[in-house]
Amino acid sequence: MPNIDITANPDASKAEPPTREAVKPPPDAAICLPRKIEIEALTQAESLILFASENAKDLPPPAVKAIADAWSARDTKRWDAETSASFWTAFHTLCALIKPATLDTLTSNQDNLARPAWQIWRSPKEKISLSKRTARRHFILLIVLLFTGILLQFVISTADTLSNELDKLLGEIDQLSKARSEELLVIASAVGEKQFVDLPDLKKEIASIQEKDNKLKLNTDQALYKRDLFTRVTTFGLIGKSFTYSGYNPINTIDGENTATVILMENRRDMSQSLADGSLTIKILKVTFLPFLLGTLGACAYVNRLISDEIKDTTFSSTSPTRHL
Repeated sequence: MPNIDITANPDASKAEPPTREAVKPPPDAAICLPRKIEIEALTQAESLILFASENAKDLPPPAVKAIADAWSARDTKRWDAETSASFWTAFHTLCALIKPATLDTLTSNQDNLARPAWQIWRSPKEKISLSKRTARRHFILLIVLLFTGILLQFVISTADTLSNELDKLLGEIDQLSKARSEELLVIASAVGEKQFVDLPDLKKEIASIQEKDNKLKLNTDQALYKRDLFTRVTTFGLIGKSFTYSGYNPINTIDGENTATVILMENRRDMSQSLADGSLTIKILKVTFLPFLLGTLGACAYVNRLISDEIKDTTFSSTSPTRHL
């Protein structure tokens, strides 16, 4: 074996070994990420598996394993066509397993909506689901319609009672006024310009007339008061009819009786007009608005019941609020 002189190149022992080129990974190990729609489906698969685990009778292990492998491939960035095919097959299996629930209904029942800005009494961090928000709005609408219906029923019932009482009083006023006028005609020629107190011979007839005067004043005051209540009820308190109570001093002349008759007829005309106006308002409420309100109330109650059933069965979807209008 020939001798090698290492002294000829003293740095030969210190020379670095020759470097090799970096090893490239094989093509099948290249980084590959799922598409955007697959990323969304991978996230949604968590809700699918959770819901299926809680509600489905059987959960197929191959589908769960395929989704778990897909999650691993996403995290390790080793996504490929085979993983995508297995994932979508498993995803379809879970979607068919949880029917009639869907991804849309699952999302609609998740607390992912922020509170409205005007609800300052709620915490800004508080979240609510679309289904609960819709159910709450319909429930509030139901309560508003219910109280509105109760108020209208009270208004209509009270107005009907006042109308009947006012009609009865006006009938009594007409009868008393007619009887008084007939008695006044009998004694008019004998009284002339004289005071009633100066006619002792007509004391009985005058007493009868003055008694009817007092009854007319009493009935007129009651009618004016009920007219005021009737107007306030039919206008929801916006309008009232002010009036002054009659004096109960006896009338002693024919002219005084005539003046009282004129005042009575003017009051009678005003009360009849108010009664007609209020009765028209009540008729409109009865025939048009109240049936519409009661129909809406019934529809709202039905929709609330339907929404509650959909929430219970997890079938409330993002299109439900529009469909229930």
